[in-house]
Amino acid sequence: MRDGRPSTTAALVAAARGLAGIDPAAAALLPPAAAAMLRLPAGPLERGAARAFDLATGGLVRHLALRTAAIDAAVAEAVAPTSANAVAPTQLVLLGVGLDSRPWRLPGLQATRVFEVDHPATAAWRRGRADALGPPKCRERIEVVVDFARDDLRERLRSHGFDPGAPSVFVWEGVTMYLPPAATAESLAAIAALSARGSTLCMSYMVPVPSLGAAARRALHAAFGALGEPLLGLMPQAQAAAMLDGAGFDLLRDGSNRRWAGWVAGSNAAALPRAPLAYRPERLAIASRRAEA
Repeated sequence: MRDGRPSTTAALVAAARGLAGIDPAAAALLPPAAAAMLRLPAGPLERGAARAFDLATGGLVRHLALRTAAIDAAVAEAVAPTSANAVAPTQLVLLGVGLDSRPWRLPGLQATRVFEVDHPATAAWRRGRADALGPPKCRERIEVVVDFARDDLRERLRSHGFDPGAPSVFVWEGVTMYLPPAATAESLAAIAALSARGSTLCMSYMVPVPSLGAAARRALHAAFGALGEPLLGLMPQAQAAAMLDGAGFDLLRDGSNRRWAGWVAGSNAAALPRAPLAYRPERLAIASRRAEA
């Protein structure tokens, strides 16, 4: 990651969301060359650019449309007051926020304070462009700059007004596969310490693929390494479940991109694409913080 620039994966994710039509704010946050793809006139040229990008990335546009919709649905469900959830969370923490525009595009956040947590380089880039998006839909946006290699997440969030005694929603999307297992466990412990009973965690992770031959595995790791973010934290589904349980979270749902459309309600689910095979090793876990024993 270069100083003053977002990570390559953050830019790829934002571009894919924009091309999928799920994030109309993506162009304002992207570097100019990538943003140009999202500013093409509506019609055949725009659709062709989306198809070409999706093909070149093995289905990333379709995959991100599914992942984003599934997480959006989980956040909306968590913050909506219901008879069973009289005290709805009013804190949303976006861990490794990248170029995510959820504070501007998600409905139902009028009473929610959104904490945008990321590395100094991405935070600086985001800060310089966020004003162009206008007022967010949330109650308040709070930038929390964290160098995950040196800073204490708990201390950084608390120093910015985060209340660990109130239910919250944590979105940890597209991060764990780039962390060593020990760093993932440490971060999960910090999230647990910040999570009051009834808090929700949306965590994506990537499982190993035993069926891939040695050459294919080397190619996969080389591709991510070339982007500057090597895959360090692949973990089996059982390991992820055990980590969540050990941190005090009850697993509500866990599935690959084949299942994510089923987590989205109504007509929004019908509009989602078919899940691309290439990204099936990534899974999404939705978990709830249980009361301490």
